[in-house]
Amino acid sequence: MSFEEGDQILMVDKIVEMGLDPRDVSRIISRTFADQIFKHGFLHCDPHGGNVLVRRHPERPNKPQVVLLDHGLYKELGYRFRIDYAHLWHGLMTRNESEVQSSAVGLGADVNSFRLLAAMLTLKSWNQIVGVDEEESKLAFDRLEMKHGTDNSEELRRYVEQYFPEISELLSSMPRELLLVMKTNDNLRSIDRALGAPLNTLTITAETICRVLEEERLSNLEPGDWMSTLQARSRTLNMHIRIFAFQLLVAYSRLVRTLSSLFSQQKDTSDATINSSGPLTSTAD
Repeated sequence: MSFEEGDQILMVDKIVEMGLDPRDVSRIISRTFADQIFKHGFLHCDPHGGNVLVRRHPERPNKPQVVLLDHGLYKELGYRFRIDYAHLWHGLMTRNESEVQSSAVGLGADVNSFRLLAAMLTLKSWNQIVGVDEEESKLAFDRLEMKHGTDNSEELRRYVEQYFPEISELLSSMPRELLLVMKTNDNLRSIDRALGAPLNTLTITAETICRVLEEERLSNLEPGDWMSTLQARSRTLNMHIRIFAFQLLVAYSRLVRTLSSLFSQQKDTSDATINSSGPLTSTAD
C-alpha cells in the first residue's frame, strides 16, 4: 500500500490549473479501460471519481498521469465474453442488427431482448441507435455518444417505466461480468461528463475493438490461407478508414465552431466600440 499524490478527476478546475488538458485525461481513461475490457480481461470495476486521481506526469510535466485507487473490486473477463462484447459494440457502431443480436445472445440475453440490452448499454432507445435517416453515416458514433450538455433523463425514465418487467428479467439473467462492465461504464460516463466530454470516446473504443476482432479472425484461420487473411485485414482497414473519416469530420466541425465563435466575439467587440463612441454629430455654418 502506498500514498499517491493527485487531484480527484472530477476536480476539473484543478486539472486545468495544473496546465493539463482534459482531453488528454479523457483519452488516457478511455484507452485504459478499453484495453482492460477488450484486451486484457482484467477490469477495475469501481472507477468512480474518488478512485481516480490526476497529476502531472513525472517525466512529461505538460502531460497528465492517471492513478487508479482502491483495487478491491476487479473482475476477470473470459476470452469468449470479451469477443462477444466486442462484437456487440461493433454491431452497435455499424448498425448491424444481426451482429448485435448474435453477440447479445452469446452474452446471455434472450434472442428477443437484444434491443433492450443495447438500450441499457448505450442509454439510448433502439431507434436512436440505428437512426432513422438512411443518409446518415453508417458509423453510429455520433448517435451513441452521450454528448455534454444533453439531458435525456426524462426519456430514459419513460423507457424504464415502459419496459421495467423486461429490464428486471434481463438483469436477472445477465452474467456477473456484464453487470460489472455496465457498472464500470456508468462510472466512466460520469467522469466523461465531468471533464466536459472533450472527446468522442467511442472512437477510442472502436479502435481497440478493431484490433481485438482482427486478432480473433486471424487466430481462426488455417496457416497459409492468404485470401481469408487478406479479407480479415481489409475489414479492419475499412473500419479504421471510417473511424479516421469520422474523426476528420469531428475536427472540421470543431474548427467551424471555433471560427464562428471568434467571428462572433469580434463582431460584438466592434459593435460595442461603435456604441461607446456616442452618436455622430455634424454642424453646419
